[in-house]
Amino acid sequence: MEPETNTVVFYNEKEIYLKSKGQFNSNLDSLTFPILDTQTKIRFDMIIIPQKTTREDLSSLVPQIVANFENLSHYEHPNILNFIETYPRTFAKMDMEHWEKMENGKIFLDKIHPSGKVSLSLEATCIKTQHPSGPSLTLWIDLFRSRKHDPMFQNIQVTIIQNVIDRLKFLHEKSVFHGNLSPSCVHLSGDTPPVKICLVACDTATQCLERKYLRDLGKIIQTVIEMSNSTTSLDSEDFHAIVTHPFIANAADLVRHLVSTGQEKHGDKNSFESIEKVNLESKDNQTARILSILKNPNGHEWFEHGAFGMVLSAYDKNLKIMTAVKLIVSKKKNETDKERQKREFQNLKDLRHNNLVHVLQLREKQLDSEQIKELPEDYEDDFYSGLKLMLEENAKGFGIVDVICIEMELCGSTLRCWLDSRADDTNNSKLLLFNTQLRIISDVLSGVRYLHYKNIIHRDLKPGNVFYASHQKMFPLKIGDFGLSRTLESPEFLETQDEKNDDHSNNDLLAEMTSSVGTPAYQAPEVRTGRYGKPADIYSLGLIIWEVLQLHTKMSTAQRRSTFMELVYGGDTSLIKDCPEVPNLKETIKMTKTKVAERIQTIYEVQLIATEIWAKSSEELEAYLKTFQSGITIHLVEAVYTGYFIFYHSGVKLIGEGENTIVTNGDATPLVLPNDVTGCTIKNLKLKACGISWAESTLRVDGNNNLVENIHIDNKSGKGDCLRIEGSGNHVFRLRARNSEVGILIEGERANANVLDDIEISNCNNGIKVFGFYPGTVDNNRMKNCTLRNVIKGVELWSAGESSLENIVVKHDAEFDLLDKVVVGVDMFWNTNTIINNLICKGHAFNVKAYDQNFGLKINCSQKCKISNSNCGQIKVGEWCCENIAFTGVNGGDMIQIMGRGIPLWTAGQKYF
Repeated sequence: MEPETNTVVFYNEKEIYLKSKGQFNSNLDSLTFPILDTQTKIRFDMIIIPQKTTREDLSSLVPQIVANFENLSHYEHPNILNFIETYPRTFAKMDMEHWEKMENGKIFLDKIHPSGKVSLSLEATCIKTQHPSGPSLTLWIDLFRSRKHDPMFQNIQVTIIQNVIDRLKFLHEKSVFHGNLSPSCVHLSGDTPPVKICLVACDTATQCLERKYLRDLGKIIQTVIEMSNSTTSLDSEDFHAIVTHPFIANAADLVRHLVSTGQEKHGDKNSFESIEKVNLESKDNQTARILSILKNPNGHEWFEHGAFGMVLSAYDKNLKIMTAVKLIVSKKKNETDKERQKREFQNLKDLRHNNLVHVLQLREKQLDSEQIKELPEDYEDDFYSGLKLMLEENAKGFGIVDVICIEMELCGSTLRCWLDSRADDTNNSKLLLFNTQLRIISDVLSGVRYLHYKNIIHRDLKPGNVFYASHQKMFPLKIGDFGLSRTLESPEFLETQDEKNDDHSNNDLLAEMTSSVGTPAYQAPEVRTGRYGKPADIYSLGLIIWEVLQLHTKMSTAQRRSTFMELVYGGDTSLIKDCPEVPNLKETIKMTKTKVAERIQTIYEVQLIATEIWAKSSEELEAYLKTFQSGITIHLVEAVYTGYFIFYHSGVKLIGEGENTIVTNGDATPLVLPNDVTGCTIKNLKLKACGISWAESTLRVDGNNNLVENIHIDNKSGKGDCLRIEGSGNHVFRLRARNSEVGILIEGERANANVLDDIEISNCNNGIKVFGFYPGTVDNNRMKNCTLRNVIKGVELWSAGESSLENIVVKHDAEFDLLDKVVVGVDMFWNTNTIINNLICKGHAFNVKAYDQNFGLKINCSQKCKISNSNCGQIKVGEWCCENIAFTGVNGGDMIQIMGRGIPLWTAGQKYF
């Protein structure tokens, strides 16, 4: 299954239907579509097979399919889409109405309801299977057909074919064969290998089935090699001449032998009888020859060379992924030089950040003259020839050559390519382009912040060293190429302050370093002196930000350097075009000041102020909350955002599109406004938590003067709080919360002057709880227009001075279980100057004849409180320290217990004050 987006089309207590075309299987008359489990937050595919059908063959086939699935559940494998469960289920008409909105769902309904009239319910067998995280092979081929002749892409083709063969061999060991193997059953993890195979049509072993799926395997291999979903007829006499691949020596023979399995008309004596004999034979690859000396990984194609080494793509057999391998040949014999060459690995080996290229391993190898001589000549490959020549030259001088091999994650193109391709591009949506620009800046800024936090200076920041996440996916961008990076904590540094030269900051750690390193166009002026620190990176970053947001016409290196000179030395602010969405854009010129003392000193001072941006994924939302300061409005689309999202800056607005904009974090708090954040807005979205503990909250508002508006909160665990407020001056308007220990909790020494308005809370032990540790700590909180349904305590006020409640309704459904529960509408303890107006407690919970311990209003240890115009049922005023409690126009129901002193009563009839 391949959902088009994460858009929610239907939601109930147990599951979320995600937008999809659906998949109709005519063999089973079944419908398959993606579902998100609201309890576990796991996405799976649901296969619906009608139990009643006019097809006799199907009624006997369904039990067999269910039995096969249950047998396969024992064969878990990380690269197989596993079976979860089967069960009978009755679907309501409402479910079928949402299926009808799916493109193939309508076909399914027409099949089971040929009359066109949808029944009120449907009895069906449901099969849950693991949902694929990436596209099917069919869709992948359509998306990337144009890259068929790209050497890097050809490596990926080989990996996919090998993955499929490996997975099928695993199944063969279990005597399980795929009954309907096709490209649609093979899914990639994202846009790249490894692949996963769907087991929907698997069955136990038969000779006929084994031969069929070997033929199907041959067709898949041909499909991947030709990058075509409509391959040449395999019955053609010359089809094998078409199936060729630069890295697979036996491509044509492999396909021919597979598809002729069990078919006499081909007369192929070499046809396969078992998957165990199916293997790929690689063509001779000179780079692989070199890496074979260095052991795993196996090298493939060269694709880049740098100042300190050459980089090639490789396939890591252990990790089963494509990686990048950088080879560094030692040019000097001394140990100092060898240590310097390892710097890139040492600086990154312990770093883990989403915006930095991840280094996997480092290998060292010493090659002698004899080993180097054994390497073949290849004058057509400049990279290979250059490396071999370098090895030979070093061997002449020292006899033994040191080779350092750094393996890292394989990334895609560079930011330089994006800048060159997007310059003067008017075909893209302005909004989409602006979103992309801000995400680029956010990712690069986040990576540099982490480096500086770890006291690492990159020293060669430029668009060419910022990489796409992969060849198919741009984000998250990753900073790489750390060959020039230095660590400020290194003992070789002279850590000192410059007290004489105004060109350096007194607040920055300075060091004696190599002069004139990095790319000249992006090099800070002080680098030429050999004495610099973190502001040198900030200078380079300022130029990158300028390039990304300005998108000037594609420039040559000389033109770019000349323009930078005008911006930096000439101070020509006209080069910075006005950008209404980023009003402080011209302040980026402070990052590129020639004098360090006049430049922005720390990476944390670098902040761009944007006005509006759209976050379409969890990663983008997290990045934008970290990057943009006051004034930004972050719009969320109808999607599910999963993660721990925290507001880092004041004055930020987070606005969704209603209940179908869902923010969740599984069993942890998804959204937090810390105590140093003020003036933020959270509006029009739904928050979900499935298993938070008693001490956690679904939404925390610890800061001051924030607005929470039109928010739905569902805490499935029944624990913790839906909303916790520990700040002051916050306004919560139109909030709906359910299923927690406390609906809204206001507590802490700073939780004053908060306003709750238009609140609905249901199925919580406490609806609203205002808790002060001692009198005078939680004051002036106002609650109005609140409906509290099926709660044990409606409102609990504990040491809540000068609070006010207006238009409060506490009620219970007829089926609400009151067994062993003591229900209180409003419970006051240790309060002063509390005002309650129009409190209504209704329902069977407040019937004194049945529940004489339940009270609509319960007051203890409180003074100077006023209750008016209320119909709250049973009232109890405790005798301990209750003084000057005034009741006006209050209906006390069938029981009124008054034990306090100084309580004036105004009687307007029986049972009334």
